[in-house]
Amino acid sequence: MDFSWENNIFGLEDNIKQWVRLGEEMEKYVIRGEASDDLDTILHTAPESLLDWIMETWNMAPENVDRPGKEAMTKEVIEKTFGTNKEYMAPQVFKLFAKYEAGENMTGEDMLLMWTELVEKGWGFFFMDNEGHVVPVIPKTIMDMFKRLLTDEQEKVNLSFIHFVRLTLHAFVNIFGVTEKEKIIQYVAKEFDQWDDIKETAGYVLDNLLDTEDGVWQDKEYVISADLENRMEYRRILRQARENDYFSPSYDQIEVYKDTIVDENDPRFKAMEKNIKKFTAGEEDARTLLNYIVYRVVEEDAGIGDVAAIMADSVETFPSRHTDSFMESCNDWMYYVGRWANRGRSNAQIGKPKIGVSRQFLSEGHKKSHL
Repeated sequence: MDFSWENNIFGLEDNIKQWVRLGEEMEKYVIRGEASDDLDTILHTAPESLLDWIMETWNMAPENVDRPGKEAMTKEVIEKTFGTNKEYMAPQVFKLFAKYEAGENMTGEDMLLMWTELVEKGWGFFFMDNEGHVVPVIPKTIMDMFKRLLTDEQEKVNLSFIHFVRLTLHAFVNIFGVTEKEKIIQYVAKEFDQWDDIKETAGYVLDNLLDTEDGVWQDKEYVISADLENRMEYRRILRQARENDYFSPSYDQIEVYKDTIVDENDPRFKAMEKNIKKFTAGEEDARTLLNYIVYRVVEEDAGIGDVAAIMADSVETFPSRHTDSFMESCNDWMYYVGRWANRGRSNAQIGKPKIGVSRQFLSEGHKKSHL
């Protein structure tokens, strides 16, 4: 599992600029010499700057400690923190460990993930030989703990439970935009009601996840999507949704919304996706435009006139002979998609009338959106 530093740039054209910037940093944090997975050997050969970085990551700043003492302290903190946090690893990091354990070659994306997620924690390292070949290494003691995570029955139960709490956290935030922390705990407790002290356990796990998960943040009793950047924005959603109660998502909904705000397998969404491609030069442009419409509708409660304005501003060929089919499919999807302003429900579910589509309406909607 080695890469040529000069020839590959870890194989990622899209990340060349990032790797050029990181290349200067890595000079301070890459270990020169023959690769080893023995943690004592790794720390003994590591540059002082790497040991300092690891210690800083874990908020440790030892003073007046000689090199052997610093190596011993770094080893202790690495093993302790991995043992404490291994069950909370993000899914992509967990997959990276599994791939490394299986001996598979790492892609450029894997290498980038290892650099950003493991090196500063001391859970992974990069060695470089004199010819510039880079070898990623996860210490044996760390890998042994990871393997126990996959084989020990209690470890597997804990891992599955944390995984379910993580899915529930992200699904609730994607469905509602902002939710009470207690609603997530209650949902998990209901699914695991046979466990003793389940609410306390769920609350403990949720607190740990909120400290580390991307895409969410917390303000007092509320858990909020990162798309809502401040208190004013999430309180706007709470005001809009105040007439609707929270509902309890099905397990299928938890699976669908764990990493998206919209069900992309919904036939109505598929129809809209098919029609929007008629206005764009390629798949990427269509996806960018579609994502923006989804964001405006789900998160900002946009109407059909707003979508017409988005299309008119974004697409040179709008309106065209494809306008009617697109706007009709879009209007149909918009009526049945869940919105944060409706506490995750669709306009159909809360009984709002469905607005018809006409060229006159779209023209008027476009004008209003620019007032």
